[in-house]
Amino acid sequence: MKKTNKMIIALSLSIVLLMGCLIGGTLAWLLDKTNPVRNVFTTSDIDIELDETTEGYEMVPGHTIDKDPFVTVKANSEACYVFVKVEKTANLDTYIAYAIDGDWKKLEDGVYYLTADELTTDQVFHILGEGSYTDPMGTEDTADDVTIEWENDEVGVKPSVTRTMMDDIKQGKVAAPELTFTAYSVQRFETNGEEFSAAEAWALAQNNANY
Repeated sequence: MKKTNKMIIALSLSIVLLMGCLIGGTLAWLLDKTNPVRNVFTTSDIDIELDETTEGYEMVPGHTIDKDPFVTVKANSEACYVFVKVEKTANLDTYIAYAIDGDWKKLEDGVYYLTADELTTDQVFHILGEGSYTDPMGTEDTADDVTIEWENDEVGVKPSVTRTMMDDIKQGKVAAPELTFTAYSVQRFETNGEEFSAAEAWALAQNNANY
């Protein structure tokens, strides 16, 4: 009987050890863990500059004047619309003839635009383009019309400008003619796949004071 009890105890102990191994085995899963991946959402930007290298715009009738305003979209700016607002004094057209460069599209009177892609280099867009103007100096009988032509980054002084007109400016009787440019930029895409229209983008530029 004692021998039988020992065998039972030994068998029971074997079963316990076997169960322990089985339980231990179920706990020994293959495990692993990765390092964390941080998603840092950085800011984007559009950066433009309006500049020109020329100065001293002295008018001589029938001559051209170097004037080279240009907009620079800085490297790594988001794809955007670039707008230029052209403002002039009431008497500018009496003295000066000019043209907007053909790369710019007219949106409305005095407002022109183009699009810039997202690039890793600066993009430069000149505002004034080449053109010509014929000044009706004479009458139908004399046919003394005078045509002036100018290149990119130039304006023309109308041949019909007289000494008296010049003196009126010097004496302060009339204001000197002025041509003013202001540049704006607006992100081009409203969502990943949907683009603003030029009119929508211009409205945003006009209604947003956060410059």
